[in-house]
Amino acid sequence: MIEDHPSVLPENGIHPTIEGEPVVQENATGELEPISAGLDGIAIDPSFEWAYYCEITTEIMYRVRAADLLDESLTHDELDERIERYGKKEICDGITVDTAGNVYITDITNNAIGVT
Repeated sequence: MIEDHPSVLPENGIHPTIEGEPVVQENATGELEPISAGLDGIAIDPSFEWAYYCEITTEIMYRVRAADLLDESLTHDELDERIERYGKKEICDGITVDTAGNVYITDITNNAIGVT
């Protein structure tokens, strides 16, 4: 599992905005604070070779071979080593991959769709 890998953890200091307003969440004491979310966007390419993923408040897209995620013979460290930094992205809350391998992201800050 990759649940403690840096690629799935929130990145400090990046705070999304939508139409100029900060995206906030309620904390344990009921106060509003900038959103801090872990893994959010996940997509697998149509050939089922690569799983792409990111978290909402990071500027990096990652990928790992789907077969590696299913390979129970890999140790935790071996799986971590197979995670690749795929490219830069905008703050987003969703991704998808087309048949040509383009990774599309929802660019929430700019009200747009981007391609990584």
